[in-house]
Amino acid sequence: MDKREVMHHIMLIRNAVLGASASLPFFEGPNLGLEDSLSLGALEHPIARPTTAPVLMLNGESVRDVVLKSVRPLLDYLLKQSEDDVKSIQQVAMLLNTLASCRGLTSELFVTSVLSYRTTKAILSDEIVGNRGNIEMLSEEYLLLMHKKRNVTQCGYLCKPQHIEILHMLVKIGTSTYSQNRIKAQLVLVNLLKDYPFAHKSILGELIDLLNPSSNSSHEQIKGALHILTDHKRDALVLRAGFEAQLLAMPAIVATSHSEKPSIIDLLELAQNSIVELFESYRIKYEIPDEMREIAIALLDEKEACPFNAYGGVPSDELIEANANNLSVLEEKLTRQYYELAEKLLSLATDPNLHWRHVDMAQSFLSLLVRRDVPYPEPCLRMWVRLLIHDTVKARRMAAAVVASWLKLNKPKAVKREWVIPNKEPNTSVGARWPIRYGIRNDNRCMMYEEEMLPKTDQEWDAFQFCGKQHWGFYTWPEKLITYAPLAEQQAIDRHDEDLSETEMFIVETFRDPEFSERLRTLFAVEDVKEDSFNSVNFSLFQGLCRCFNDILCPVLKEHLEVLISSPKGSDQKLASEIVAGIVNGAKLWKWARQKKMWAWLTPLLTRALENMKEEAMRSWGACVATICGCSESRMLKPLLDILFALILRPTESAFAAQARLFVLQGGLCQFEWRTIELWNKVASYLSKVAVTQQYANLRDRMALSLVTASWFDLPSVYYDPDIPDSLHAPTTAQCIGFYDQQMGACWDETRLNCGNAYSDTPELNGSGDTEMKRAARLALKGALSFILHLSGQSLTSIPASILRLLPVFCHFSNDVGLVKSLRNILNPILQINCKYFWYS
Repeated sequence: MDKREVMHHIMLIRNAVLGASASLPFFEGPNLGLEDSLSLGALEHPIARPTTAPVLMLNGESVRDVVLKSVRPLLDYLLKQSEDDVKSIQQVAMLLNTLASCRGLTSELFVTSVLSYRTTKAILSDEIVGNRGNIEMLSEEYLLLMHKKRNVTQCGYLCKPQHIEILHMLVKIGTSTYSQNRIKAQLVLVNLLKDYPFAHKSILGELIDLLNPSSNSSHEQIKGALHILTDHKRDALVLRAGFEAQLLAMPAIVATSHSEKPSIIDLLELAQNSIVELFESYRIKYEIPDEMREIAIALLDEKEACPFNAYGGVPSDELIEANANNLSVLEEKLTRQYYELAEKLLSLATDPNLHWRHVDMAQSFLSLLVRRDVPYPEPCLRMWVRLLIHDTVKARRMAAAVVASWLKLNKPKAVKREWVIPNKEPNTSVGARWPIRYGIRNDNRCMMYEEEMLPKTDQEWDAFQFCGKQHWGFYTWPEKLITYAPLAEQQAIDRHDEDLSETEMFIVETFRDPEFSERLRTLFAVEDVKEDSFNSVNFSLFQGLCRCFNDILCPVLKEHLEVLISSPKGSDQKLASEIVAGIVNGAKLWKWARQKKMWAWLTPLLTRALENMKEEAMRSWGACVATICGCSESRMLKPLLDILFALILRPTESAFAAQARLFVLQGGLCQFEWRTIELWNKVASYLSKVAVTQQYANLRDRMALSLVTASWFDLPSVYYDPDIPDSLHAPTTAQCIGFYDQQMGACWDETRLNCGNAYSDTPELNGSGDTEMKRAARLALKGALSFILHLSGQSLTSIPASILRLLPVFCHFSNDVGLVKSLRNILNPILQINCKYFWYS
């Protein structure tokens, strides 16, 4: 027969099997246990066949077995003698799928049935007359559709030896020469593996052998094996739960023989990226409390006249005792496989004979094995510490992330205790009901920054309990507020060299090495221009070093900062900001004496960095301060806040320097929100003297934006206790408007003197001969415009009443060429809202 006839015969056989599949018995033979199951109940056949349905046999044998026996030699012939007969081989793959999974309905036919049902429903259900369609017919069709859906989506048969044979045949097609055959067989293979979980274990060995360099596999076989192992996203074989598949597949993929063929290179890169992106961790150690066992027994207990009693009832005591150690056995198995996988990947990652692409892949896979429930292998960690100064950027980034994660997982445990809330008001805890007095109360005053209430001596600082969970208190309180204990009780964090383990001592000695330290500083400062933002991974690394090792590495970090802060490069300033953020956040639980010692050398360095800040470094230092303030309580950071306020009070001739310092301070205080109202009042008091008549637009806008932020909590519904001092009352919008209004005297005079709404640009009023008072008034007007523009973007109310008093001035200067754009942005929304108000009223 020619190729066309072969294809037609295969199609006839496939359609015959498909048409009769509902009446064809399934494969004969023993059931295969693909996975050791601890299930206590017997497996049942989930598909019910009508008693009147015929059972079709061929000479007393199962039709599926007879067809499979015929397909086996046919496939061998096609792959050896006629491999270019793509259509016939594809039909064989489809026939294998029909034999293995079809029981009267395919997914394509089910989709057709769904579309037919929807069409029938649309015809019989006329929405105009109120859905008076044939309810009985629709119900019958819907029930039939659900039955079809169950047949399509559920696996109805146990795995037999014939299924494993079919999987091996599909692997042959999926690793053959022609891509059309490989793609078709791989799709069928993946769908079958969904129906029979754990069946993938039977084909893993064959796929791994194809990737073995000693097997001399062809490029097509390697590509097919890689596609089967890594394609299909979360259904990829290498991502199946449990280390059994990964223990075989990951080292095999890494050890694949190197090829310069672009398709192989792209496929290996795609496989690596898909595994890294889609890898999901799962538990190794399970702990089930006794309460859950009691609940399970109560569910299994048989109850009289209950239709939902469990099939097997409560297991016997002997059966429970025999399976008591199942979780321990599982944990030992998974732990052993985990360390075996890590050992294999480490040997590949350190193999000098391996191509750099494969080494990079081994390192990527190793980075996925950092876990909370199992200690990370020490040799792997040592490798990552050494890779911090690797030549490639990717290796350094992975190393920084892994070491930072390890430091976070292995940091000394902090002592926590309950925060006792003084003067707790009623209706502010669990079960509180509206109305709730939210705002500044006597019970949350203890969370706020007050200069006079701060500790004065080292002993007071060590005994003071800070509250790190500052999202509580403004509205309600939790039932129990657990936070860090005072610094004096954090004995586990107060560490010295002799308190470190061997692994920790290796990290410390590595960072103390002058050559390593210098190269680390040089390489970490080398970044692409596109990635010049604050690096959170580097920050986490330095924070972990200070959190785990206390001030042991402070001399090394101080040396880094002295070099980096003196450099004018933006990349060096960025790295310096990451180190500073890491030091300050990592030191928040040190004893106060150590913190004070740290601030003694950090204060001049940080002051110099913020004083000489350039434009390319402003965002990095802003992110640094915001990160510090977002991770700590305001009272912990008194030295930092003192530095920031000293900087804005220090005179400078550069408008950029002034607005940059204010930008950094504003970004930090924003993280504290209502807890630093006293400091916002301090900022508003300072800006009231200098912000009104600023001639530089960038500084004027920054000051206006700072005043807007300071007035965030000027809301009519915010409650202030009568005993709260004025220093803890937030600045109001009216107060900020008053700062500008009192300097706009000349603008008001001009508005009152002129008739009508037309703005005059005559030299007498607005020419070069304006007095200094008029010039200051115009600057104040520009500042007020900037303030209101920023306020409109952040205010919870559309038009704060306090800005309406400036409308006459705005209307008068609405034709000013220099102010027309800003004034239109302000006046248009006001006019629209007023017009709507009058229209509806």
